[in-house]
Amino acid sequence: MVDLLAALPENSVATDDARALLRDEDLDGSLKARVVADHAFGPQDSALLGDLAVGPDDDLAFHALKKLGEADPAAAGRLALATVARADAASDMRLSAAYKVLVRSGALDSDRTTKSALLRHLATVLAAPDTSPELCDSAAFALADMRSLDALRILLESGAADAVARAGAVDQNAALIRDALRNDPDAATIELAVTAMELHPVTEIAAPLGAVRERIASPELVQRLDAALARIARDGAPLNPKWTED
Repeated sequence: MVDLLAALPENSVATDDARALLRDEDLDGSLKARVVADHAFGPQDSALLGDLAVGPDDDLAFHALKKLGEADPAAAGRLALATVARADAASDMRLSAAYKVLVRSGALDSDRTTKSALLRHLATVLAAPDTSPELCDSAAFALADMRSLDALRILLESGAADAVARAGAVDQNAALIRDALRNDPDAATIELAVTAMELHPVTEIAAPLGAVRERIASPELVQRLDAALARIARDGAPLNPKWTED
């Protein structure tokens, strides 16, 4: 039965048979994880997925929380917040799922306190010398997905995130940088834009970045800005339409 269910096309709608397997206390957690990963769930499955997401099996909890994020974003957001709140007792897999759910569930959109707390947590994760490479990657992806200058600054200033992750974050947030430069930017925003262009030059940022050059007091930053503009002229890529559709 499990093999039959797992062989179904990805995101097949969950059936009563699938739910029965997930409620079977004798079924191995790895098999339940396969069932969860291969099915789409609805709001009626919120309680079931929530129970699996706080259960003892890390792999199953990882998949259950992500699916809960699709089926019931509000419930998933609450569970994800609880996971981050007890981060010291949570596995990397659970934290990875929690980051993704929090960013995509809308839980941060109107809650500045929660957003600030998550930013501080992710900064701590990246700064900690014993953070695993996998969790560093998850934290970096979460910061990029937040579409926030504060989040981008944390990521670009981090020595833990590799150059590929930081360049990808600039690509994802290039429109945000461009718009910030057009909106009376302060010195910190200008420096962030320069740092971003040093990592991943974007053609559409050349004009607004050049327009704020005269506002910079630091000769060193002016020199960096000029070098960044030269790199944009030489190697600049256009804004990625994948990140500008919304």
